[in-house]
Amino acid sequence: MNELLQVNGLSYRTDETTILEDVSLTVRAGEYLAVIGQNGAGKSTLIKCLAGILEGWTGNVKLEGCDLVALDPHDRARMISYVPQGGVELNPFTVQEFMMLSRYPYYRGGPPADSDRVAVEEALALVEMQAFSKRKMATLSGGERQMIGIAAALAQQPRMILLDEPVTFLDYRHAVRVHQILADARSRCDLAVVSVLHNVHDAGQYADRFLALKAGRGLCEGKASRLMEETALLSDIYDVSFLCLIDSVSRLSFPMVQPSSLHSDESV
Repeated sequence: MNELLQVNGLSYRTDETTILEDVSLTVRAGEYLAVIGQNGAGKSTLIKCLAGILEGWTGNVKLEGCDLVALDPHDRARMISYVPQGGVELNPFTVQEFMMLSRYPYYRGGPPADSDRVAVEEALALVEMQAFSKRKMATLSGGERQMIGIAAALAQQPRMILLDEPVTFLDYRHAVRVHQILADARSRCDLAVVSVLHNVHDAGQYADRFLALKAGRGLCEGKASRLMEETALLSDIYDVSFLCLIDSVSRLSFPMVQPSSLHSDESV
C-alpha cells in the first residue's frame, strides 16, 4: 500500500501549554489507524490539526507527497473529510440540504450536478438514513446526527476520513454498523481511516494499526491486534491494571480493567 499521509514531528502549543509534542505517524491508502490514549492525551487535537481545523502547529505533514498547508482548500477537501466528536452541530438545514453541503469541493456554480445527488443518496443509503432526508437536523438525536455526519463525510468522496470518537453516541447495533460501513468504504474505495477510539476492543477488532498518545507524545504504535493480548502495553497507556479473559469457544482474548486497580490511588 502507498503512503497517503506522512506526519513528522508535529507539535502544537497554545499559550504556554504544550498539547502535542513531536508526534510522527504514517497512514497508507486503505489502512485503518486507531488513535488511543487517556483523556487529555492530545488525540482530538491531533485529528483537528490533520483536518486543518487548528492552525499554528509545527512539524511536517504531507498528503500524497504534498505539503498539507500548501494545498488549496478545495483540493484538501477532496482528499480529507472530518467527523467531529459528538456529531455535527445543530443547524437550520434539512438532512438533504446538509448532506449536499458536503459536495462543496466539487461545486462549480449552478444547481447540484447529478453526480452530487448520487453521492448523497448513496451515502445516506450506506448509513440506512434515507428516510431522514427531509427531517430538520435540529430534530435528530445525537446518534442520528452522528450517522448523518459520517454519511456527509463519505459523500465528500475523500481519500481519507478523520473521525473523533465516531461511535460515542451510538447503541451497539449502530456502532457495529459504523465499523461495517468504514470497512466497506476501505474495501471499495481504498479509503484510509484515522479514528480516535476509547474502546480498545473496537481498536483491536477493526483497526489495522494503533498509535497511543500519552501526555501529548507518541507512546507506542503497532499492530492493533496487540491491544487484545498485551495487558502490560494497555497498563502503560492507561495507567491502570488490565487482565485478559480467553473465550473458551472462540479462543479470542478480551482485555478488561482489573477490578482491584479501580480502588487504588497508586499508579501502575
